Amino acid sequence: MMRKSIFLIGVAFVLIFTYLTTVSAFTLHSAKGVTQVDMSKVMDGYVIFSADKSGKTFLVDLAGNVVHTWNGTGYEMLPPELANGEKGHVLVTSRGKMTELDWDGNVVWEYNAGKYKFHHDWQKLPNGNYMILGRTSVPEDMVPTEFHGLGLEGKANKVKMSRAMYGDLIVEISADKKEAVWEWYGHDHLDLSKVCAYPIGGCIRGGDWTHFNSIHWCTNPGYEGKVMASNRHHNEAIMIDYKTGDIVWRWGGNEMGHQHDVQMIDPGLPGEGNILIFDNGLHTIAGYWGSRVLEVDPKTDKVVWKFGGISPNNTSFHSSHISGCERLPNGNTLIIEGENARIFEVTPEKEIVWEYISPFFNGGDRGEKGPSVFKARKVPSAWIDKNKIRMTDEMKKTAEMMKKIQDNSKEIDELTIQVNDVWGYKPTSGKGGKGEKGKKGKKGKK
Repeated sequence: MMRKSIFLIGVAFVLIFTYLTTVSAFTLHSAKGVTQVDMSKVMDGYVIFSADKSGKTFLVDLAGNVVHTWNGTGYEMLPPELANGEKGHVLVTSRGKMTELDWDGNVVWEYNAGKYKFHHDWQKLPNGNYMILGRTSVPEDMVPTEFHGLGLEGKANKVKMSRAMYGDLIVEISADKKEAVWEWYGHDHLDLSKVCAYPIGGCIRGGDWTHFNSIHWCTNPGYEGKVMASNRHHNEAIMIDYKTGDIVWRWGGNEMGHQHDVQMIDPGLPGEGNILIFDNGLHTIAGYWGSRVLEVDPKTDKVVWKFGGISPNNTSFHSSHISGCERLPNGNTLIIEGENARIFEVTPEKEIVWEYISPFFNGGDRGEKGPSVFKARKVPSAWIDKNKIRMTDEMKKTAEMMKKIQDNSKEIDELTIQVNDVWGYKPTSGKGGKGEKGKKGKKGKK
């Protein structure tokens, strides 16, 4: 019996060590799928996402069941008012093509964005057109002879470009003629001498000067006709005036690092008009470790709300790249810890009320790269025609296998607690507020 206990503890230690060294979600559980839920506080609905490079877009319910899929990678379902009143339209990409699909996977609109070297993000506008992010070469006569580093390099350190310099552009494509009706080029409006070097003090990786990773069309009163964008390699969120092309607001610098999913909170949502940002926390001198979600008032440039985790050291989640966030109608915030395929919902008081860990591989040989999620969005129940939900054999098999994973994870978690008991240490709870004796600590939330 003694040998069996020692063996089980050893197995648990190996499994948990492997898990913690590959996934930095900082949660006790080793499960996949839904790991916690408070139905009285979570927003009703579904979550849409795709495993990076998997070629599939998934719709899951609050129990973590896959209820629908589309071919192509995407994370956004259109509200019915942007889809001629129809429910279940999604935006996906596949093999260089940008496609709007209906619930049944039929092509509603399609565009080959190879001309603009599409990357990262696109959205459908209220006028029916589509706005996309593209990549473009910086004209040779505009390339500076000297660059200065940002973030960890500091302005005093000289850096150099490793190859031809390129930046980003934003393009509006007409729905009918599929022609560009508006273009914005970053090199006409941004400081060309600002760069982010890899490694520190070295070369610009592949000439990647700005690396925009999100765009957002603003519809808020006073901000109509403004475009938000995330300039990753300058650690900066910017607001562009659609009419003039001028940058009319910017925030970041040393306040954050390599952020994603910059957006203005839409009209009617709690915090409307503020800017929501997923701050990855990479390549910054802001003096913190880990990732954060920041809500910034653009009128004062002050952070009015943030979530940096639930542990005393504020490091209970971290994703060095990808990831995102979304403000929900009930005031909660959906957070995507993309690197670890973790999607969770927190209340304004920073309590986690729903958590899901995707099991889907993002590419490679049978999960060589492991699961990850670029971005996700919450889908209101009203946007789904439940009569059209059909559980396929693949969905049923997935549900059965996920149940087995969760059942086994409970045993692994119990063994993890036993390992800690051996050394006299009590892990904090999943909600991060309990200390050694199970009492709520003063620093349980941040």
